[in-house]
Amino acid sequence: MALAVSMAVSMMPAPALATVGGGGTTPGDDAITLSDATGGTSSGTATPVSDLTGLTAAATNGGNVQLSGDITLTGTLSINNKELSIDLNGHTITAANNQRAFNISNGGTLEIKDSVGNGIIRGNGTVTGHGGAIYMKGSGSALTISGGTIQGFTASTSGGGVYMSDGTFNMTGGAIENCTAPEGAGVKMYPDSGNTCTFTMSDSAEIKNCSNDGVSIAWSGTSRFIMSGGTIDNNKGYGLWTSSRSNTEILLSGGTITNSERYDMVIHTGVQLRVNDATVSGKIQNRGTIIGTGNAEFTGTVVNESAGKIESGKFKRIEDASTCFGYQCDNNRN
Repeated sequence: MALAVSMAVSMMPAPALATVGGGGTTPGDDAITLSDATGGTSSGTATPVSDLTGLTAAATNGGNVQLSGDITLTGTLSINNKELSIDLNGHTITAANNQRAFNISNGGTLEIKDSVGNGIIRGNGTVTGHGGAIYMKGSGSALTISGGTIQGFTASTSGGGVYMSDGTFNMTGGAIENCTAPEGAGVKMYPDSGNTCTFTMSDSAEIKNCSNDGVSIAWSGTSRFIMSGGTIDNNKGYGLWTSSRSNTEILLSGGTITNSERYDMVIHTGVQLRVNDATVSGKIQNRGTIIGTGNAEFTGTVVNESAGKIESGKFKRIEDASTCFGYQCDNNRN
């Protein structure tokens, strides 16, 4: 079956299109690398907090706090229609045994930063269900991370680091690392019907060394993933995975997705990938739509399946996987 490529696609000098099993690189050999971008952090006067009582009060009532000591939680802190800003200030928050650190709901907002460096929010056991470290729901809810490391959380279902069913997540710095879940071990976006999830990565943000996907996006509502900087690195499964039939848009203009165990990106049926003025050098499995604008170039391999459409951009290598077999065509997750 012929590739679904429009006349708008301009091809770079490259080998002829290859069928599945006819050669090519192993998924994850190349990085998806794009240009850098800038972001920012908030400012304000913080109140020193050295114990669980002070941090709990700030979560309950809202506040802007700076840790002056390590804190071990005895339960999940809930930010319900309040605003909480935490400067880790080089200290560690350890979650309660088998519980997540934070719930964000009903328009609540949580900002995590680290003015000194080496600040950590550390997991402790396995959280049942979704959201190992942070679970966010509710229209208007928001999470911002500009510093600190979310480390070592495990969720039994999905979203080892962060789980979103609604709201916005802006990550300009810090890291989500060594988190575990059956899917979306770093970040899971799963908006309920009628809800919208937006996740933006920029600057020095990192999602790394997680099991079963750095970022995973599932359907029923609307999702947008915007990457203008940062790194998704060395994750098992996929770097960025999208489910079929999801109302999802991926917008890339900077950053790096690299060293994924399988594909660096999976663009499923109904999903749209837009790359603007950037070079993509990793391996992509495409069942959705790829659009390159400006000087967008794809110097890695695009494995284009029968449902895949490539509308514009410059491509070095496109493999026709309309007849699937072997590792090139992963039908285990739909």
